[in-house]
Amino acid sequence: MLLCVDVGTSFCKACLINENGEILALEKHSYRITLDGRKAEIHPDTVWEVMVETIHALLNTHSVDRILGGGISTVLGFVFLDSKGRPVRPAILYLDSRAEDECQKALQREEISSRFKRTGRRFTPELLASQVRWIRIHEGDCMARIHRILGLKDYLVFQLTGEMGTDYAHMNYSGLYDIEKGHFDPVLLSWIDLDEEVFPPCCYPYEVAGLVRKSASEVTGIPLGTPVIRGSTDGTTAMYGGGIAESGTAVWVSGTTDVCMCLNAHPIPDPSGILNQNTGMIPGTFALGGATGLSGGTLLKFLELFPLQWENILLSIPAIPPGSEGLTFFPGLTGERSPYWIPSATGSIFGWRMNHTPAHFLRAWIEGSTYRIFRILYTLVSAGVEVHTLHLVGGGAIWDTVNQVRTDILGKPMKRLSQLEGTLLGVALFTAVGIGLFSSLSEGSREWVRIQHEYSPDLEKTSHYQVLFHQFEELLYRFYTGSISESKREVIA
Repeated sequence: MLLCVDVGTSFCKACLINENGEILALEKHSYRITLDGRKAEIHPDTVWEVMVETIHALLNTHSVDRILGGGISTVLGFVFLDSKGRPVRPAILYLDSRAEDECQKALQREEISSRFKRTGRRFTPELLASQVRWIRIHEGDCMARIHRILGLKDYLVFQLTGEMGTDYAHMNYSGLYDIEKGHFDPVLLSWIDLDEEVFPPCCYPYEVAGLVRKSASEVTGIPLGTPVIRGSTDGTTAMYGGGIAESGTAVWVSGTTDVCMCLNAHPIPDPSGILNQNTGMIPGTFALGGATGLSGGTLLKFLELFPLQWENILLSIPAIPPGSEGLTFFPGLTGERSPYWIPSATGSIFGWRMNHTPAHFLRAWIEGSTYRIFRILYTLVSAGVEVHTLHLVGGGAIWDTVNQVRTDILGKPMKRLSQLEGTLLGVALFTAVGIGLFSSLSEGSREWVRIQHEYSPDLEKTSHYQVLFHQFEELLYRFYTGSISESKREVIA
């Protein structure tokens, strides 16, 4: 039996997965991050406590003869520790945008901005480098006490095992890591005035980080000495739980935010900076794609403000024509990330008329969310990346009517997996490889990633959506930036 934990934006999930990749038991506890203006934080010990409670409740309810190994995934966040391994401040999460000024100032310095291209991503406030600059300027006393910087997931592993380390995804999201050379960029390190020693050793997420120590065993119920793998961020982990290890397979994780990526043998030219290009968790590969702004999170907020019987409304979606009869929904309530990277695009609805029903709003949300994935996939394919299969996982993948609209927009068949908990399955795959159940992630994917349903596009609607997609992008750029980039005008083939 494998013990797998996923600490998401709102919930901590712990589950038991058998050697066939099946979830046999799951416990879920809620928790709340602190959202205050541009800040998004949570104290690391709060996350540890909710994880302990969730694991303890799971193991207390379901008797287990033996736990072969365990793993953890969390939302992207960074923890700042003093010399005794104690947090000096709350962890800063990916939703945090307070370092916008620090980003803008950095981009105005040619000797700094030119180095960001080596990191495989745009320089944004969610990256560690910008956060460190903000702390140095605004919390100087705190900065002086920082001895180690870990990912949020790495802090939980440290609490379980007493071992400090991190994985390549967290190095990628530091904004300091040269992805092709595989080491920190010395100029960027100097710019934030940190020594490389502040970061713990880095390894692949399926490598064993350590064994559960006595103090952690007593509070969680996990047997003493259980192997714990290094793990990774939730988005990265869900990619592998969704089957990205298979050649030519792109994975779309539909959740609070969406992530779409595939593997390639090398990074690709991306002059517009649309994509994130990460170190692949299979040696010799790179994970290319992007994490969008809010998608499912926007729908949840919309339904919170306007309580509707949306399960019934879903059934009406097919009757609404493509384009939602002129209604356009920009879903990024906290700003647009990949592929548009417009922080000011914080959610808008255009073209609202008297004839629009709740079903129009829901379909417009689907369309606005899917256009981002369209742009990501188009960028990949245009650069010669092979994408012949699209897997769909995540909590937002459960509705057939929604998925049909998505595949009509993309013009590609989509396969919904039988296990939608892509992050938990990804944790299980990493753990299974780490303890020797599989020799590789590819082998594990072939055994555990299973298709439940396939959606085929209506190509007549796809043709219509190509026009609507351009109208969506033109409106987005004109409204939020005052112009439309010429690079966005190409005809989608």
